[in-house]
Amino acid sequence: MSVSPRVNGALLVQFINKPVRLVGTVVAYDQSGQQMQMRASDNTLVTVLVAMENVGVTWEAGQIIEVIGAVQGNAQPTIQEYTSIPFSKGFDLSQYDRLVQLIHSQPKLAELFGH
Repeated sequence: MSVSPRVNGALLVQFINKPVRLVGTVVAYDQSGQQMQMRASDNTLVTVLVAMENVGVTWEAGQIIEVIGAVQGNAQPTIQEYTSIPFSKGFDLSQYDRLVQLIHSQPKLAELFGH
């Protein structure tokens, strides 16, 4: 797998057809279980296309997870999931979002964190 920078919902448009790491809260799944809505660290609602091997395996609404996947689309980007990882319940999304913004505003940090 190639380098996957940490992003928030607003940054997705800068990474079309590239792998990323997006942390957020699970909102809901569609009836088929093939799409998940999650609220990214910057409060943006993002659609995740669930990896075929994960269809039927669902996270609880409200669970904080990291989705690693490729950004697709243009105006309203989605993420094609490769995998997802649960985070602890006490994880601070607002502090995480501040870190993401800092990484993308400082070239040295962006280089260090795989941007």
